[in-house]
Amino acid sequence: MKPTDLWANYSLETVDTVQGIFIPLTDLPGLTSAEANATTGNGGEVIRQLLFAAHEGYASLPTPPTKTTIQVTITNDTGLRKVQNFLASFSVVVPETAYQMENEPA
Repeated sequence: MKPTDLWANYSLETVDTVQGIFIPLTDLPGLTSAEANATTGNGGEVIRQLLFAAHEGYASLPTPPTKTTIQVTITNDTGLRKVQNFLASFSVVVPETAYQMENEPA
């Protein structure tokens, strides 16, 4: 699976020797330019729309990956308050040499 399988117009850009990813708003149809504004926008909505688009792209793959290493789940509560829950999980392999004990809280 490539990033363009999830966001059709995804690209890797270089600006002044700094690389970054670019996902145009056309690939995030639920996100407005006001919400995406770097200064006055809504970071929570940006995250929600990125996850939603990833979920839709993953679900529409003609041949889904055989391993379930990535899952994005969206559930909708139908009570008095409309709540949409997103859960993203990723299976990762961590070399045993990278394991370390967590510090106890102070």
